[in-house]
Amino acid sequence: MWYLMLSHTDLPPVSAEVSKEALANHFAFLKRQHAAGNILFSGPTPDRSLGIYVIKADSHDEAVAIAGEDPMHTSKVRRAEVIDWEVHQIMGAGFKD
Repeated sequence: MWYLMLSHTDLPPVSAEVSKEALANHFAFLKRQHAAGNILFSGPTPDRSLGIYVIKADSHDEAVAIAGEDPMHTSKVRRAEVIDWEVHQIMGAGFKD
């Protein structure tokens, strides 16, 4: 199953120190999750208003747990929203004529 994780900036501001530490830990978290094959694509929107990543997990609860471990979310710098995504095509594979 596939899930979209949207990381929102609509929480009350935190200190610059908390934000800086969370960001450094966030990059380490992403590196581990990419290496494990749990997160396939990741990155922010150009204006940095959303962080987005694609999670591959066996269930919605597992995807929520993965997103919940992200230091940007545990430190309350950002808020996670996990959306179930029904992928029909990937890199040209999928629907047949």
